[in-house]
Amino acid sequence: LFWLGVPPVAIYNIALLGALALSGFASALLVRTLTGSTAGGVLAGLVYAFAPYRMEQYIHLEMEMVFWVPLILLAVHRLVAGARMREAMLLALAMAAQALSGMYGALYLVPCLVVFIPALVLAVRLRRTTRLATRLAGAGLICGLLVLPYALPYAKAARTAGDRAASEIAHYGATAVNFLAATPSNRIWGWTSARL
Repeated sequence: LFWLGVPPVAIYNIALLGALALSGFASALLVRTLTGSTAGGVLAGLVYAFAPYRMEQYIHLEMEMVFWVPLILLAVHRLVAGARMREAMLLALAMAAQALSGMYGALYLVPCLVVFIPALVLAVRLRRTTRLATRLAGAGLICGLLVLPYALPYAKAARTAGDRAASEIAHYGATAVNFLAATPSNRIWGWTSARL
């Protein structure tokens, strides 16, 4: 879009609205696939796309680029169900796409997956996990290789810029209530959750 001469503000707005729409669609797809409920999928899509936290972060485009997360969870479900190479490749590509779209989303997701995948394996009572573990390791390796060209300069820039002070992290870091809250100036959610 830059090459076509589209103004930067328009590009930002297209990216932001696209991220919200794709988040809603991907979440609806995940829930509909898992439950068979179209209404449940639509509701999940609306909640995921327009949650107070998301609306409060609209100025941070990389924080809105989390439409890959429901697709990653769907790939994990399918991988656990069949442990086929296709699902492992889709998982690797979706994880790499998440890291390239917004590193924060990928960094937040990894610890969740470390808990979610074993919990899912236990929930479905999967007995043979060797094939699944091999596919997951392969997906991790492929994802790492795809993200490496981006991660190396990112790490170098972090070393150059330095780390944030602990006081800065404490001041700007989110607490559990922040994921339910919005400031009073938020036109969508401010009236309901500003007191939080």
